[in-house]
Amino acid sequence: MPAAAAHLLKTGFCTVFQAIPTTPEEGAMRRYATLCVFVVATAGFCDSAVTAENWLQFKFDSRHSGNVPGRDIETPLGLVSAVPLTDAVFTSPVVVDGKVYVLDGAGVLFCLDVKTWKVDWRFESRGQPGNCNNVSSPAVIGRYIHFGTTAGSYYVLDRQTGQVVNEIRCGEPIFSAAVVSGDRAYFATLGAKVYAVQPDGTICWTWDFVREVLGFFGDRWNGQDWLKFKKGRVTWRDHFVCSRNIAAYRVPAAGDGTPASGEARTGRNTRGSGPVRTVVVIPAGGRTVFLEDAGDRPAVRAV
Repeated sequence: MPAAAAHLLKTGFCTVFQAIPTTPEEGAMRRYATLCVFVVATAGFCDSAVTAENWLQFKFDSRHSGNVPGRDIETPLGLVSAVPLTDAVFTSPVVVDGKVYVLDGAGVLFCLDVKTWKVDWRFESRGQPGNCNNVSSPAVIGRYIHFGTTAGSYYVLDRQTGQVVNEIRCGEPIFSAAVVSGDRAYFATLGAKVYAVQPDGTICWTWDFVREVLGFFGDRWNGQDWLKFKKGRVTWRDHFVCSRNIAAYRVPAAGDGTPASGEARTGRNTRGSGPVRTVVVIPAGGRTVFLEDAGDRPAVRAV
């Protein structure tokens, strides 16, 4: 991704740039690309006249790779609009069907129209003043938009109206961006609890790193409980915090329903190869967990 706006200040404004032709002839022939930027995040590109390319989640794909070699930004850039929000922005916006969705630091989600740059709707998530410094970038799946908050709620909204479809109270903050793969969305809490949900937010399964890997069933946020459990010094192997973004990729599923072995494949080279499953990659403390979605349950591939 080009880093055309890598030096914007965290002002709490949506800043929109558009390529400006250097000559009249160039302007008549060039397809303009509108770039919507919040803080330092590049959201996506759209044809400014009519349509927009969909950019459904953080860094474009479920791997959160940011790898989009077929796209480019025409330069020089010029300011198109600046939309004031309620707080600084630490998340990346998403773009779909001519709308831009962005979550600001105070947990307020905005829906902006790319033609008028007016606010279609805004949704204030609950939990103030603890709902602050939000860093969980939203993701779109079908008619819904998903995001988590530092106040411990995971929201699913109707992206057309901004109405709440589902709210999952997790009991601890969510820092990681939601990831969409196949027909499900996935997210992890700060305490390394992983959720797989349907587009409307219905929970398919949950998995707890602290219980399943560390074997700890006390209060993970209580040092005294850890001292009793360890009966000695807590080491890096006991760290569990998931404060970074998760990711996902697809692998072919074996015919008998067991996890497929071998090298992970991309969506391109799994076409036509039969059923595929999603593998969620979770950074938890000093470890990385590869968790396969087996439908009604998760299956650990590697830790």
